[in-house]
Amino acid sequence: MEKPAYDKYFGDDGSGDMKKFIVDSVRWLQEQGNAQALEVPIEALETILPDDMKLSADPHDYEPSTQVVLMKLIRSDFAGEIFDPMLEQIGSSIEDIKTVQANGYRRRIPGLPVLPNKKDKQSAEDVEDAMFDVLKREVYGRMAPVLVRAAALGKPELLIGKLSEMEQAMTAALAAVPDASEDAQNSIQELIDYTRIYTELIDDEKVNESEYNTFMNLLIGKFITNRVDNINDAIADIDHSHDDHSADECNIEIAKDFGAKVMHVLWRRYYGDDPEPGKHPQLERLNDISVVLFDAFNNTIEFNGLTPHPALEQPIMENLHEHVPENSELREEVFEIFTEFAKNNKDVVAALKRQHDDDNAARIMVTMTAACPQIKVLDECMLETKASSSVQDGDLDAALEQLLNGG
Repeated sequence: MEKPAYDKYFGDDGSGDMKKFIVDSVRWLQEQGNAQALEVPIEALETILPDDMKLSADPHDYEPSTQVVLMKLIRSDFAGEIFDPMLEQIGSSIEDIKTVQANGYRRRIPGLPVLPNKKDKQSAEDVEDAMFDVLKREVYGRMAPVLVRAAALGKPELLIGKLSEMEQAMTAALAAVPDASEDAQNSIQELIDYTRIYTELIDDEKVNESEYNTFMNLLIGKFITNRVDNINDAIADIDHSHDDHSADECNIEIAKDFGAKVMHVLWRRYYGDDPEPGKHPQLERLNDISVVLFDAFNNTIEFNGLTPHPALEQPIMENLHEHVPENSELREEVFEIFTEFAKNNKDVVAALKRQHDDDNAARIMVTMTAACPQIKVLDECMLETKASSSVQDGDLDAALEQLLNGG
């Protein structure tokens, strides 16, 4: 028989006969003498695989017997022959997935799936689940899969072509709709700019590991300045940016009677090598958590995930919802951090008691958010990163010139 061709089994929308494609592919491999394929009983394969298999289905929704068969096919030496034609539709391959699983991520970009620590002993089930997790997440969204793959493999060239396509698409769209609003034009251009910065971030030749760590630390620092320092300054009347609207409709004005600083940093991530094990391994393991804040006025602990590309906000939220709520070890860590915070900030605790004096059942709430800063913030972080790198390399004159000339 001829080698099964993907386009003869599937339509452009991915619909088709997935079961027949798998069975015929295994049968063809057997005819080629593939030793592992010859160990697969075709009759059993036809019985176990469901007739309505879909490319987009969650493998965990299948019967256990089907899951086991699929796992064995994916881990076989001929997995690429079967699954690569499918994965090519989203710009990936079995080899990419196995490379990431074996070596970890090339860059720890927020939004990538959470993989088990390589130092942890992993069972066959853990490995299989992680592989499927990567597979499943690569089909989320239209851009996120390409961003994830380029960062995980350290291949910025995967995005360079996409940038060219996006620019061509923008030009064509604006030519077709000459009356497009300025906001629409800016939105398209912003997406291109975000992708260009992201491409630079994952390119070893443009941003080395040390510079990447500096960039992410600056990004987190600016977020804290905006969400913590600026709000506390506004409440303390140091910052008057809220004086131009009604006090009755402004939470800043309302919070001025709280009696203590409102926003506090419970924990923040630092990028870079740490010679000693971290005090908070659960928080450190979940790469999508960048900052944990306490909003005392609203009695809320906030888990914040920061990303340099808006297309990764949704994957970050999915990761947070999957790995935060039911994580008892994480909950214990955060409780210890908050207990220590309460001991060292008695004025905040007293203000909380006053605010909730009539509320016998006041409870601390938890929120999770994912955010991508504005382009100008990313540009500032990149400029400061390059200036810092120049100073570290001893080229102070070049650093000053770069700052004075705006890059």
